Amino acid sequence: MHAGMGPYFGRANIDIATLAMVETAQAMENLEDIVSVPGLDGIYIGPADLSIGLALGLPGPELHPELAAAMERVRDACERHGKVAAVHQVPGIAPSALGAQGLGFVTSGSDVEFLRTGAVRAVQVARPEA
Repeated sequence: MHAGMGPYFGRANIDIATLAMVETAQAMENLEDIVSVPGLDGIYIGPADLSIGLALGLPGPELHPELAAAMERVRDACERHGKVAAVHQVPGIAPSALGAQGLGFVTSGSDVEFLRTGAVRAVQVARPEA
């Protein structure tokens, strides 16, 4: 099962980033402690869950000012500690716009979205009339 994995294990700690997710009000309260964890490469913001956790509802194409402020706090804490601030894409907001705000890692969609898109495409290929 592990045949050929030797090179991987030799580089894993170099090639793999370890990020802590911030998605709750409690995580925001403990942000400095979280970002200070040795070996942590950065913080990954889950904006939908964080928005819900802050009792702001789901984010839309315009970020709620409190959510935007929380994201800035994460970015600033990461900068102070030499870590990357990452964020999951917010529907209606271009990943490049989030990157321009100093978020160094922006995902461009969700696993569910990619799986759904791939499944739809597979059905279209298998059954063009569908």
